[in-house]
Amino acid sequence: MDLLERAVVACILRHGDRIALLKRSQSVGSSPGRWHCVTGFIEEGTAPLEQAWTELREETGLTDAAASLTAAPPPIRVERPEQGWVWVIHPFLFDTATPELRLDWEHDEYRWIDPSELPSTDSVPWVATVWESLRDA
Repeated sequence: MDLLERAVVACILRHGDRIALLKRSQSVGSSPGRWHCVTGFIEEGTAPLEQAWTELREETGLTDAAASLTAAPPPIRVERPEQGWVWVIHPFLFDTATPELRLDWEHDEYRWIDPSELPSTDSVPWVATVWESLRDA
């Protein structure tokens, strides 16, 4: 069976020593009600970093002046053959001077956590994998 391969960006925001988790709204198609980072499919002909900035602006209201790119390690491949897909995740770490976010319809709330708390959250499983790739980058 051929797996559907999709390229996505996964952006983790950091403010000081805390990272942001965003709670997925009931209006989204995947993982509603779970904690996640800023994500999005990479549009055809769009560079991963360009898509990351687009998603960051749309989902958090942060502008290019309010956030700075800190790390962009190589993509991570997450396979789910039982579900018929493969994500090729392009991870990005952005630092922000402000803890204030303006969420769009994709998320109901956000919170800033110590990264050590990530395993105990009801987050999408691969968020921890993304953080691990960024933590040491």
